[in-house]
Amino acid sequence: MSNSVVNTRTYASSLMKGLRLLSFFTRQRPEWGVSELSAELGTAKSTVSRIARTLEAEGFLVRAPDSDRFHLGLKLWSLGSQVLAQQSDFPHLARRHLEKIVRDINESAQAVILDGVEAVYVETVEAPRSIRTHSAIGQRFPLTCTGTGKALLAFQPEAFIASQLAKNLKPYTRSTVTDASKLEKELGRIRKRGFALNKGEWREDIGGIAAPVFGRSGQVVGALGVTMPLARFPREIASPATVRIVGVAQRLSMELGYLPQNEQHLEVSV
Repeated sequence: MSNSVVNTRTYASSLMKGLRLLSFFTRQRPEWGVSELSAELGTAKSTVSRIARTLEAEGFLVRAPDSDRFHLGLKLWSLGSQVLAQQSDFPHLARRHLEKIVRDINESAQAVILDGVEAVYVETVEAPRSIRTHSAIGQRFPLTCTGTGKALLAFQPEAFIASQLAKNLKPYTRSTVTDASKLEKELGRIRKRGFALNKGEWREDIGGIAAPVFGRSGQVVGALGVTMPLARFPREIASPATVRIVGVAQRLSMELGYLPQNEQHLEVSV
């Protein structure tokens, strides 16, 4: 790519503006002009024009032949098809792993994926006990205060994590972490030890344990977890239930083509 298209110095802010710009293209509004994008972004037309031309040069945007308006390019379809291929396998393969978790732990288990800035259940298996949690396929929930949500969030790109931490963190319960610096430290612990915990942060009396699932490219494609009444939540950090969930998530990751660089060890420090 020539220097006439993009300056050799790159900035995270420009990248974030470019990603925001791409998000404006929808089925309802597939074409945008530079002036419209400038107004939507609140950024100077010259800056937006430079970003749009950079994305055009890389195949993420295409300019309409009879105007200066842009629509999405095939490069995005190529990347998106890889994600869809991974995620379409994920719910199907996750089912039998969830069933095994339920047999071993006797708590309800779920498989989730990231959709936008929320997590969504794509497969669930309920425990065969009278008092249990219930999760519906298609149900959406926050990334910042649930076990599976945090397992997904911790392994996202830095820019995405920063955008979520920059928001006002909603206090769903008295236990919800609303301090961005504390949540950032927790996400670091999740990356280090390989699992996430939720002790009544989204629902007052419900807890959860979850682990990320990775695909062939090394990116997180989903998470597996269990939910349970807090009265049955394990006291220890690296409980037998946690070890089981992490192990199952690792096996599913390998089924999806992920090759870990080194063996994951559970960290028991809080």
